[in-house]
Amino acid sequence: MSISERAICAKCRVPFRIHKNGVWLECHARIGPYFKVAADRWYCPKCGAFIYVGFSEPTHHHEPRFNDLPTHEHIALESGAEIPEPSEGVPL
Repeated sequence: MSISERAICAKCRVPFRIHKNGVWLECHARIGPYFKVAADRWYCPKCGAFIYVGFSEPTHHHEPRFNDLPTHEHIALESGAEIPEPSEGVPL
């Protein structure tokens, strides 16, 4: 992998490393759950910061398969969006 394809931690100045592929994120707007998307979670080996990269196409809340997809983590898409406590997702 070339340096142009690597994510670098701005704080620690070291490359992020893969933590988990295929993490399902439930993305929340102020109106509630809006869509789910799969992504890869990477981490900084020095400070432990996480980032998400490589997003799939989103599945929106009105689509039939939305409720069939797992939720590993919840993220807020905008200020004021309420998200459940981390323990409410599917464990990784």
